[in-house]
Amino acid sequence: MGEWVKTWGALAGSSSGSEGGASVGEPSERAAKGTAISNCEKNGGRCRIEFTYQNQCVAAVTSELASTGTQYASSGTVESAGEQAMRDCQAAGGAHCKMIYSACSAPIFRKY
Repeated sequence: MGEWVKTWGALAGSSSGSEGGASVGEPSERAAKGTAISNCEKNGGRCRIEFTYQNQCVAAVTSELASTGTQYASSGTVESAGEQAMRDCQAAGGAHCKMIYSACSAPIFRKY
């Protein structure tokens, strides 16, 4: 017997756009956000949360055009999250969109 424990992930970015941080497999949304901000700030940025997700995979896609920003998507697989973020990047007018980050935050089975 046991239960599935949900896990969270988060992505943080800096206002300059050059620093970022991530978290995966955290026990709460709050913990995921805190870890992502901390990881981003270690890289020298003044950071804020850009995206959170639970029990899924995430992809971040950007293009050569700064005006399109970074597009984020979550889904059951990295592939489907990446495809959605890529479509969003292209729809925003992105040229040469590319995935810059992907990860999965899967639930954990805890026996009792």
